Amino acid sequence: MFLFFTLLVLHSALGAIATTHRYDWELSWVTAAPDGFSRPVIGVNGEFPSPTITVMKGDRLIIKVHNELGNQSTAVHWHGIHQRGSPEMDGAAGVTQCPIPTGASFTYDFTLEQGGTFWYHSHYGGQYPDGLRGALIVKDPDAPWAGRVDEEITMTLSDWYHPRMPPLLNEYLSPERYQANDGHEHFPSSALINDRQGDRIQVRPNKTYLFRIINIANFLSFTILFDQHPFTVVEIDGIYMEDFHARERLSRLAVGQRISVLVRTKPVASYNFEILSFSDVSLVSPTEGLSWNSTAYLTYDGSRPTPTGLSIADLRYYDELELVPLSREAPFKPNKQIVLQTSMEGINSVIRGTVDGKTYLPPKVPSLYTALSFDSDVTRNPRIYGHTNPIVIRLGDVVQMVINNNHDHPHPWHLHGHTFQVLERPLDSNTGPFSGTLGPISATPIQRDTVVILPESYVVIRFKADNPGVWLLHCHIEWHIEGGMTATIVEAPDELPDIAQLHPSHINACKQYPMDYIGNAAGKVDNPLNLTGVHECVVQGSDGSVSYRCSLTY
Repeated sequence: MFLFFTLLVLHSALGAIATTHRYDWELSWVTAAPDGFSRPVIGVNGEFPSPTITVMKGDRLIIKVHNELGNQSTAVHWHGIHQRGSPEMDGAAGVTQCPIPTGASFTYDFTLEQGGTFWYHSHYGGQYPDGLRGALIVKDPDAPWAGRVDEEITMTLSDWYHPRMPPLLNEYLSPERYQANDGHEHFPSSALINDRQGDRIQVRPNKTYLFRIINIANFLSFTILFDQHPFTVVEIDGIYMEDFHARERLSRLAVGQRISVLVRTKPVASYNFEILSFSDVSLVSPTEGLSWNSTAYLTYDGSRPTPTGLSIADLRYYDELELVPLSREAPFKPNKQIVLQTSMEGINSVIRGTVDGKTYLPPKVPSLYTALSFDSDVTRNPRIYGHTNPIVIRLGDVVQMVINNNHDHPHPWHLHGHTFQVLERPLDSNTGPFSGTLGPISATPIQRDTVVILPESYVVIRFKADNPGVWLLHCHIEWHIEGGMTATIVEAPDELPDIAQLHPSHINACKQYPMDYIGNAAGKVDNPLNLTGVHECVVQGSDGSVSYRCSLTY
């Protein structure tokens, strides 16, 4: 059982009583068979799936993670939580903390200042598809659906692999796979809803339900369909929306994205209905012998049979840019533009993701800790962060970022620490890179934290640099994260010494791993511009492990 207790404290910012939630999590391997195939998975306190965390806006969350996996390090990221004032709690290994080695503990401690639908997952070594992932729900008494909903239901969508991730990643990042098929990703074995197949979701007639839907997959995007139950979109990625009636149109959800919808049930319990989650074949083509669709059931009457045979004759999607945030913010006025060229390339006969032709290579000191190691005249120099594709921005900058996808597959890009406005994102593939001139844009652009960029296309986003920290910007497909399709946003580094703290359990994790926690990307302290010994490139050893010391060849 979870060790859990609450302390009531006065939350002056909200003028209300907030709650401190404390959890002890022991991570270990357990056995589960979510699709009928039994395999080891990562469990929390001996249980799989990982628990859903439900808190109120303004509450404090303290989670002490004990790594008892025995053979893997770990870290836990709180996806969509901005960590305003607590950037050291973001949970990205090698960026805002050292990995938590086996036998070590690490305490996350932060306040939930946002309401909405979020999730948590491992942010180390492509690990979360092995089970370390779960929903994080932050309820808000002032949410736009308050008073209109009879019940809330959280639903996760995911792909599932029968082999564990480490051997799959070693094969993926190998010269042999690159030579055989240009380094294509491994296809999943199945798809799940709520980490199982055939889940029966009990509903009552003539009620309004809020479904919080989260794509926690490794690779696949999904389309979600409630048979004969139209839905109304009210939230995207933790941002409240004006009611958007999708009617017969469908919703596509990429890895890392969330959507909340209102569903009105039928007036009488005469039948049960299917909920169908089917994979987006624009990302991967259907493969014989593999099924990436999953079905759950709106169960009005458990004594009645579950329906079968739901098929889709007409795939019509709404455009997410049609949605209007409840805040109705006008387009931000940028004072800085950043243009990124992204792709997948072969480097030293290994498939790698690239940003401006460079692949992300992990530093020897977490990048946030590097920003805390030196004076501001040094921390504003991107060189000290090594080959992490660093981008340094100032407090108060309003950034227009163009991400050109020069690859023949779509990529869901996620920004830590922020939501952003989506100004322009073509609906078609193969448009080529951004021309430099925006077309007509919404007067109230949608905001989110994860956006899909179609093949050979682009997106234009804007965000305000109002949250000092070191934040990853990356494709959220785990194959591509581990392959280096990542940039590092170093935001207002001169402000960080007054904001971020190195807590004792964080330093102890570094010592036990071991990993330096002071210095530049090479671990140098005396001369921050001396990067001798920094990770330079990618090679794979005969044992399948990836190393980073060699002459860089692009």
